[in-house]
Order: sequence, then C-alpha cells, then structure tokens
Amino acid sequence: MKRRDPIHSAREAQLVSYISTIIRNTATNYYRAKRRSLFRELLKEPDKVNQLLREKEYYQNQFSIHYSIEEELNNHLSRLPTRDLDLLVKKYVFEQTDEKIALSEGVTKQAINQRKKRLLEKLKVLLKNE
Repeated sequence: MKRRDPIHSAREAQLVSYISTIIRNTATNYYRAKRRSLFRELLKEPDKVNQLLREKEYYQNQFSIHYSIEEELNNHLSRLPTRDLDLLVKKYVFEQTDEKIALSEGVTKQAINQRKKRLLEKLKVLLKNE
C-alpha cells in the first residue's frame, strides 16, 4: 500500500475546498442574476404578474391542505413503535431495498415485505378514520 505524503494530502484538500467554494459562488451568482432578469421581465408584463399571484394563492391553499395531512401523518408516525418507524425510514427515506433491510435486521426479505404491508395498511386505516 502506498502511503501518501501528509503535505500533499493537505494541499489536495485545500484545492478541493477552493474549487468547491468557486463552484458554489458561481452558481449563487448565476441564480441571483437569473432571478433579477426574471424580475425585470415580469415588471414589463403586468398580466403575467397577476397570473403568478393567482398561482401563488392556489399553491398556498394546496400547501395548507398538504400541511394538515402532513401534521396528521406525523402524529400517527410518532405513535409507532421504534422498530416500525425504523423500517419506514430505511425504506422510504434512505431508499433501501427490502433485501438490504432484511440483512441489517437479520430476517428474511418476505418478513420485511409483510411487515411493511401491514404497517402501510395500518397507517391507511388511521388516516381514513380521521
């Protein structure tokens, strides 16, 4: 195994950090300029501004509906046993396969699949009842 020179590694890390900073700043400047030009264009077209305001109001209404459903779901999720919540997080947040979850928990893929089905059915019933 080839050992790396610590000075070389430090310089390499500095270079990576420098390049990352340049990329982030360039992207930020690009999007700021794009937003400014879009704003200038919108000022020239009042009808477009009115349409965007109507769309904003529509999406705010949709968001409030979504927020109430999300709040209800969070309420039900907080009542779940840790084991079931871990399964949902691994499957839908970390997007792990049933096989990978089964390996980590020491059970079969079918057991994970059945547990997941029962859990989702339970959540459906709870959400429909409220």
